[in-house]
Amino acid sequence: MKRILEMKFIKEDGKTTTISFDNIKDNVTDTDIKNLMDFIVTKNIFTFKGVGISEKKEAKIINVDTHNVYID
Repeated sequence: MKRILEMKFIKEDGKTTTISFDNIKDNVTDTDIKNLMDFIVTKNIFTFKGVGISEKKEAKIINVDTHNVYID
């Protein structure tokens, strides 16, 4: 099963942006994610058209189960 980490942040302009990581490990904890998000905000790693991230909004892990449908 594919696991996607989706993190939402509020940018300095008040708009929300989403950063996603595919295929995260099964042993990633809530604390790991919180620490990563804190690091992203504190170090101002990402900017979007010159606008930085000002705060965390939410995060979730999405489990994707793909089932192929055979139509022959």
